[in-house]
Amino acid sequence: FGLKPILHVRTMGKNRSGRKRKKGLLNRAKELRQTQTKQAQRTAKEKQILLERKRRKDLEKRRRAVVPFKAEHSILLVGEGDFSFSLALLRHLSKLLAPSSDETTDLSHDEEERSEATIRQKRMPFVATCLDGGTDLTAKYPTARANISHIERLGGAVLKEIDGTTLDAKTLLIGPVEKGFDRIIFNFPHTGCGVQDTEKNNEIHRELLFKFLESSASCIEKSSGEIHITLKKGLPYDNWNLPAQVRRTGILRLKSSYDFYPHLYKGYRHRRTLGAQYTEAEDGGPSANADIISSGARTYVIMLKPPMDG
Repeated sequence: FGLKPILHVRTMGKNRSGRKRKKGLLNRAKELRQTQTKQAQRTAKEKQILLERKRRKDLEKRRRAVVPFKAEHSILLVGEGDFSFSLALLRHLSKLLAPSSDETTDLSHDEEERSEATIRQKRMPFVATCLDGGTDLTAKYPTARANISHIERLGGAVLKEIDGTTLDAKTLLIGPVEKGFDRIIFNFPHTGCGVQDTEKNNEIHRELLFKFLESSASCIEKSSGEIHITLKKGLPYDNWNLPAQVRRTGILRLKSSYDFYPHLYKGYRHRRTLGAQYTEAEDGGPSANADIISSGARTYVIMLKPPMDG
């Protein structure tokens, strides 16, 4: 009988020890959760700070961005849709030549004619081209006719049914540009083929870029001429591997790149290869440049390699 109290005491001791261990484990688990929560909060805060820094940096880059083309450049544009980019660029260059002429200000008929005559006399050649022709062009891009008319009034030339992969130097390089264009521009090249197989689609567009580069190399000024190709950022465009297509030509080199900002080209409205349908906000679609702004876009500057000595 004398052993029972001793056993009872031992059992109580074990229970108290077990409860202490359990309490200790629970406290450590609680502390760990608190530490993890604090760490997650710090990480989230740091991420937010980084995102805010990036946003401010992007806004500053956007604010400081300028149009990289000059009035003295002879320019060839390839693969235009509704010609709104061509017109926006030509208006910008025209404003450089006639600073008193502001496209946002209404001019009298005589003032407009005098301004346009001055611009035509001063301007280097400006040639905008598209693959479509005739009724196909106006059916796909209803605003093309008015834009073309304005381009021609400002002294620019418009050529239809020009394939950017088979540019003909004999046809294009005449008169003041017989030695080649200072700048050739191809914005957002795309076949509009609609191939569902991702890799096959990528291969089609790699070939499009390569053939355009190979073709345009014969049409740029040999010493300082540049080809500017603009692509959206992200997939599938990154998989087209433009730098590799430049290297494939054997005669071209990638000089530099810069972010493309549509706001620099007043009146420009990005159009898809298949046409202007479903891109208007009033038709229930996104605004014309929404996809460029959301994904971002980058322009790649390409030049001929310098000739080998000897």
